[in-house]
Amino acid sequence: MRKKDGLRIILVFLLLADTAYTFRQHQMEPLDGDMPSIVRPAPHYEPVLSAPFGWAAATGEATYASPNRFFVHWAMYHYFRWAPATLNRFVDKVNSITLSSAIAKSAAHLFLLLLLAGFASRGKGLPSFLLAAVLMAPLFQSAGYYNPVMGIIEPSPTYTFFYAWPSVLLLSWLALVWRAYDRGGAAPSLETLSLYALTLILPFTGPLIPGVIAVGLLTSAGYGFRQIARHNHETSVVSMRAKLPLHHWIAIALIGVLGAYSLYLGTLSTEQQDSFGLWGRYQKLPAGLWKMLTNKPGLSILILGILLQFGLLRWLQVEARRPWAKQEVRFLLVVILLYLLLIPLGGYRDYRPDVVRRDTLQPVLLILFYLWGRSSLLLFKSARVKAAHILPALGLLLLFTIADLTEVGHLSCQERTLRAMSKSEEDTIAISPDCRILTWPAIPGQDTRLSGELLVMWGILDEGQRFKYED
Repeated sequence: MRKKDGLRIILVFLLLADTAYTFRQHQMEPLDGDMPSIVRPAPHYEPVLSAPFGWAAATGEATYASPNRFFVHWAMYHYFRWAPATLNRFVDKVNSITLSSAIAKSAAHLFLLLLLAGFASRGKGLPSFLLAAVLMAPLFQSAGYYNPVMGIIEPSPTYTFFYAWPSVLLLSWLALVWRAYDRGGAAPSLETLSLYALTLILPFTGPLIPGVIAVGLLTSAGYGFRQIARHNHETSVVSMRAKLPLHHWIAIALIGVLGAYSLYLGTLSTEQQDSFGLWGRYQKLPAGLWKMLTNKPGLSILILGILLQFGLLRWLQVEARRPWAKQEVRFLLVVILLYLLLIPLGGYRDYRPDVVRRDTLQPVLLILFYLWGRSSLLLFKSARVKAAHILPALGLLLLFTIADLTEVGHLSCQERTLRAMSKSEEDTIAISPDCRILTWPAIPGQDTRLSGELLVMWGILDEGQRFKYED
């Protein structure tokens, strides 16, 4: 066996082991309190499913919740009706539900990791791609100590659909644009069709995507004008035009228009809260960021690790660092800054008192993960690197691996409770409030009617049965 083949086998084994362990972590996480409202759905979410582009809300014909999130509501509504029913052909009803949730979360986890690895490795071959994935995998804190600040995949299935899956689609869109840019010529028809499909879908998915689109395009436009100003106007425009096919420039313009429209639709949602004015939300932003950096310092450790990697790359005079740091890294740092300044414009939520949280910071986290992966890969691939140079990176990865270790060898309280409920013949089943089923722990008085109806649909309860929490 060649040395390279052995390395590939080791890297694949590490990725498979991480994915299997992560899957079990996701399977043990509880179902959340928003699922019944979306999957049943509740009356205030029904209009979303019949209006893909929110035109009724835009024209003032109707007012309802989340008019700019059709595709994520549609996906979650259909998935949690289809997946448990399909899996129930092979496993029991309780396992079909927990497995459906774990599959949705683990698939998002794996897609994000592989997409980031693709960006970090730049198509330099399978070993580089696998190494980049292994270097970034421990950063995905699924359920451990640093999950509250670095949890890309939320414990909540609803938040996974609203945040992680839209990020998968966004990175897929960027990957298609990047491939065309890197190729410097016409793109295959399938890629172009996929690009336009994502262009239409993306602005109407998660709550963060329209803002990310706005920040990305504004930063790109600023960079483009800077290039034009620094060089001959005609030459710069022709050069920029030649780097992408015309179809891709049209898609970029279209996603910008649809993103702006989606931002406007978001302001019409009946879920908007006015507890704090705009200035009040901006006042909360610095304190919220400080808490994210210090309460559980995983994010601070990652940033210090990235800075250390950059310092080592500069000290070792790794040539590939120069153009990357000068152009792309600067661009991404500007994106981070503008995005952070945009967050308070998204409104205030009682469940997010500090304005920023791991969900709203997800684009920033993904950029930081990419910077870590790319800088680590450049360092590991450097001809001048010695064992001592990679020890800090290995130490950081070991720290995050240990921090994400959780108990996965037993039944979760959710699974035990669901099994007990499925066997009960009582009309009203009393369960412990210490193990919430399809309700939020932070809302102890949340109505269980819709939750019970969803459990009837999944076959856990019989028609006419309901549940309540013990006093």
